[in-house]
Amino acid sequence: MEIIQLQPNKIKPDPNQPRKFFSEEKIEKLAKTIRTTGIINPIEVDKSYMIITGENRWRAAKLVGLKTVPVKILDISADDRFIRQLIENIHSANLKPLEIAKAYKKLLSNLAAKLDRDSKHQGERYQTGIKELAEKMGEDESNIVMYLDLLKQSDPLQKAVQDGLPVTHIASLNKLPKEHRAAMEKKLVKGEIKTRDASRYIVNAIVRTPDKAREILAKDYSKYNTSQEVAEAVAIISPRLSDMIGAGLKPADQLTKIYESFLDWTKKTSYRDIGKMYLPEVIITLSVMQDSISKWVKENNETRRN
Repeated sequence: MEIIQLQPNKIKPDPNQPRKFFSEEKIEKLAKTIRTTGIINPIEVDKSYMIITGENRWRAAKLVGLKTVPVKILDISADDRFIRQLIENIHSANLKPLEIAKAYKKLLSNLAAKLDRDSKHQGERYQTGIKELAEKMGEDESNIVMYLDLLKQSDPLQKAVQDGLPVTHIASLNKLPKEHRAAMEKKLVKGEIKTRDASRYIVNAIVRTPDKAREILAKDYSKYNTSQEVAEAVAIISPRLSDMIGAGLKPADQLTKIYESFLDWTKKTSYRDIGKMYLPEVIITLSVMQDSISKWVKENNETRRN
């Protein structure tokens, strides 16, 4: 590895890098900083002076009119170069979701091509590739699979994600039976469901009470701004924890039974699984219960005063 001063016009951008869009506004802001402090982190290039990372800095340096810029020369393979570019852009939030998804697909294809095709069938190669890619990227396998799933979605849903819909909605969508996907997707594309936790709550309610699916999906959620409001609306149609409440129990006994069941569940379920799969829903449910109890107490106190 070598760091030298190089004229900007001798450096060239990489046409194959995962990032395709560069914000002129960000480059102009960076140029103002460079005028004051210069370039702190060297631009990474290969031996042919093609940019590995730091294209924004290079563009800003040209805008400022710097005669030379610091560059770090790396001897790097094509795959490692692409991974380095992808990591930098993901960490700096420079990539659009579809750019990330397409980059993961390209890297996965390259990794799969290197695996032993004689001893592993296609499914095993795919899973092995996902695991290797996750290790190289320092990402969770589920996160990579989520972005790859984006490429399998309809054009309207892909556009909605590109325009700002959180890609995490897709994980909830994939849990739905096929007959309900179109209706749920329509709500997501319209922006009717605003948060990831809200969509997860709706989907879980449909899976839990399939006989209520049409009623749940027919509801207009556009007027709700928070997950908690959606949770309350869905709970009216598909009540939570009803199977845990014994017939004839007093309210205090019912809550005690719910609490004991919750503690038993947490003992049997790993923290990692709770965090990934259930924690948002648990938080929403507990918030709904807290609000309901507070409302009940307030109403009863007002009744007593009257």
